[in-house]
Amino acid sequence: TVSTQSTWGQNITNLQKRTRKMAQAKGKKPIQQSRNTKQSETLPDDIISDIRDCFNFYDTERRGEINRSQFRSILGNFSHYNLTAKEIEEEMSKEYDPSRNSFYFDDLINTVSRKWFTSAKDAEAREMYNIFDLKKKESVGLNEIRQAFTMYLDVNIPDEDILEFIDEADLDKDGVLNFREFATRLGYL
Repeated sequence: TVSTQSTWGQNITNLQKRTRKMAQAKGKKPIQQSRNTKQSETLPDDIISDIRDCFNFYDTERRGEINRSQFRSILGNFSHYNLTAKEIEEEMSKEYDPSRNSFYFDDLINTVSRKWFTSAKDAEAREMYNIFDLKKKESVGLNEIRQAFTMYLDVNIPDEDILEFIDEADLDKDGVLNFREFATRLGYL
């Protein structure tokens, strides 16, 4: 039903946010890959909103720009976590003139998007799946999903809703979700 999908979506979004924070707390470092991104891809709305909040935090005079240090700090929280300031600066220098000291919101979105669609998205999908697949069986079913929501969000979702989610995502109809089915259903692939 529509309300079930809405509630399920909210819970998944909350779990995705928690996954990002857990990955940062564990010091996870995304795998470095190609810097090419598809221009049609956009970041999830919650990430864009969080980036906007950070940008506005630094842009106290509402000039629409922040300095290099502030830009580097935001990158460290969203796409370049677990890198030192020097390493982030090296990454920035590949894209921006080292003498540049004024950055705009679109610069942030473009830089974070490039990283997100080349490595962070894949890393988050795997991290998210691993929250459910605690036994590393490469299959997630009703019990694993119920356990993860209870453990990480203290949310009780009816079994019928979980089974509906599994049924919609279960392409091979074996009653469980492998990584590809799970990541596809959540929009990672």
